[in-house]
Amino acid sequence: MHDPSVPDWRRCDKPELPPAAIHLWRLPLDRLELPATLLSPEEQRRLARLGGRDHRWRNAHAGLRLVLARYLGAPAESLRFQQQPGGKPCLADQPLQFNLSHAGELALVAVARQMAVGVDLERIRPVGHHQRIARRLFGPGVAAELAALPEEAARERFFEEWTLLEARQKCSGNGLFGRRAAVGGSLSFEPAAGFKAALAWEAGPELEIRFFQFAP
Repeated sequence: MHDPSVPDWRRCDKPELPPAAIHLWRLPLDRLELPATLLSPEEQRRLARLGGRDHRWRNAHAGLRLVLARYLGAPAESLRFQQQPGGKPCLADQPLQFNLSHAGELALVAVARQMAVGVDLERIRPVGHHQRIARRLFGPGVAAELAALPEEAARERFFEEWTLLEARQKCSGNGLFGRRAAVGGSLSFEPAAGFKAALAWEAGPELEIRFFQFAP
């Protein structure tokens, strides 16, 4: 049986998404050139505020639309998003669940049918005051563990905990500093060298997780 913490990214043009499954898509943002016309007027205005030069932001959000369109059989530019009470984005008129995270040259999109999902992606990098952050967000036990590790290992462990926390909070819609919410399960993995990521999902039946490499 394949270990889901070691993803096997595969190409797929017409994915079939059962109710008890999560599909996770990896988008190589620097190898895409997706048009801004896929974005909504509001997204295009946000891109303009970024100077119009942030091709990674454009590709991440246009890529999200193209991924969701594969499941919905609808034009990517026609999808309408809204925010749930906690600020989590959702589709305005479709039951499909999703979550997006992007960092550096990568983006991840999690998709499910009948359960909320959250995904977080971070590039492993130096973090100032990581012990103080760990004590505040992860608790004294994890902070003590980080203090006992060599610098490189401590950095990886920090981002493992950070992405797990972010994914769980994004799944619940509570935000990073909101009320800590229980989730059905979570998974930590490495989507590429130099990155840490985590996926979280609501409680549900036995789960299948599949990994796909996005190509337009």
